[in-house]
Amino acid sequence: MEINLVCGTNFHLIENFITEIKNNNNFEFERIDAQIILKDEILNRISTFSMFSEKKLVLVDSLLTKISSEEKSGEWDSFLENIQSSESHNILYLIEKFESESDLNSLKRKNIFKDINFITKEFNTPSGRGSFEKISNWITSKEKQYGLKLTNNQRSVFIYDSNRDYLLIENELLKLSNFSNGQEVNEDDFNNIVSISKNYKIFDLIDAFFSSNRKDISVTINKLYLSGINVIEITNMIASEMHKILQIKFLLNEGKNNSEISKNLRISSTFYFNKLANSSRKIPIERLKIIYESLLEFDLKCKTKNFEKELELELLLLSI
Repeated sequence: MEINLVCGTNFHLIENFITEIKNNNNFEFERIDAQIILKDEILNRISTFSMFSEKKLVLVDSLLTKISSEEKSGEWDSFLENIQSSESHNILYLIEKFESESDLNSLKRKNIFKDINFITKEFNTPSGRGSFEKISNWITSKEKQYGLKLTNNQRSVFIYDSNRDYLLIENELLKLSNFSNGQEVNEDDFNNIVSISKNYKIFDLIDAFFSSNRKDISVTINKLYLSGINVIEITNMIASEMHKILQIKFLLNEGKNNSEISKNLRISSTFYFNKLANSSRKIPIERLKIIYESLLEFDLKCKTKNFEKELELELLLLSI
């Protein structure tokens, strides 16, 4: 049986590739998650002949991760070798997604890679901050891939305002691509669609808030207003960050390490995760709960009552 490995850190491109496989074939298509079914069921689903077509395309998510984690038990010995040597006409695609290339490379060093001839397709998002030239060239290549026509000013937002977070940049480029249909995007539409700078600007406000710096809170929140971010957006963004910080706090208390937590919360940016994790370690859990609940109450008030929202949000941040 033919065994393909589709892997990497770029989840979007992996899913695009899977969609192409599904749409460009007339064979029966089945996708299963190895983490939630037992070994015998996995084998049965892979090996069963199709009743509707000449062969079956079977996609299995996280099978190699599962085999690797249970390798010492011996339960999976020769599992893939037996599948590959079978005479079935089915085609197997193993789907493995990773938050970092180091996790992928760690899996590749496992014994399961020594005896199997995988047909490998790897999709990775560059990691690290990189040089100006590296990120600029990468953005240019993505413009061509997505059929975008960015101005120099728009391109500079991704280079300078994103903390060079490749995954975040690609998500925003995809949003622009879906909106633009190959046409130029004017500045007003660009600013409404792209939230990349908003995500990082909010950190300055959160830093000022946690340090109880009244002057910096006032200055930063007014800068956010001037940049076009409204009260509801600011409230929701802060609440979202507080929720993540609380989640990290709970997971740290359970003894989870940074790698486990970032995977659990699907946070791929090291910069972003470290900002949240540092806050979670410094701030008592009771204060985090009070802040989060106060923000939710304020958000509800904004949606149900008329009042001076800008002034009251600033007063709220100065008081809790």
